[in-house]
Amino acid sequence: MQGWGLACPHSHSGVKGVALKEVVEMYETSEDMARIDAATFQKPLGQLAEVLAQKVKREAPALLPAPEFVAMDLHVLMRQAMRTYDLLFYVNADARRETDCYWKPEYTMVTLPLIRNMIDSLYNMTVILQDPARNGSWFRKSGYRQWLKAVDEDQARYGGKPEWDEWIAKARDGINFLVRANGWTVTDVLAETQWPTLGKYVSDKQRGSAEAGAFAFLCGLYPRPIMGPCRGSGAW
Repeated sequence: MQGWGLACPHSHSGVKGVALKEVVEMYETSEDMARIDAATFQKPLGQLAEVLAQKVKREAPALLPAPEFVAMDLHVLMRQAMRTYDLLFYVNADARRETDCYWKPEYTMVTLPLIRNMIDSLYNMTVILQDPARNGSWFRKSGYRQWLKAVDEDQARYGGKPEWDEWIAKARDGINFLVRANGWTVTDVLAETQWPTLGKYVSDKQRGSAEAGAFAFLCGLYPRPIMGPCRGSGAW
């Protein structure tokens, strides 16, 4: 995308309850905005992220004092953030805004929560790297734990129906296989505590740290009715 104007509001008052179209117009017409030409950083930043993601994939397994899957999880988190970054520019490209008759200004607003997904990925990578061996395993175990919980909920709701019983059995076997491949048992996974959400990280024991302050700032860049509360995401 060339020349997309990123708008950072200095005040978020009065947004709640306003129609989406009115919010779009407010963002596009307000003079109280800091506007940045994305052409100055879009491609260089994307290329830098790609280089870092590939270095993590290739070099981190030998450098991190952690199981090999930790490097892979970091790589996947980086790539997820990168593809989200690409999508935001794709949707808001000047060429699309000016030539696509089906493009609507509202698309800019409804994709804003995706920025929050990128912040979550950055948060997860930050916490994993604080203690790769412990937190990397914690992150993955918590993901498996959530997955098993979802299968249990499906079984409680749909169990007894042949088509569902077969699907649930296959899902549970698949999870068990992945758990064993990492050297754990299902009991180990179920005994793990839940991965802390971003909101908890910001407001709980990490309060006052430089990292928590940075994430609190990122969560506050956009109005809550658009971005949602800063409550974080699950492990996977």
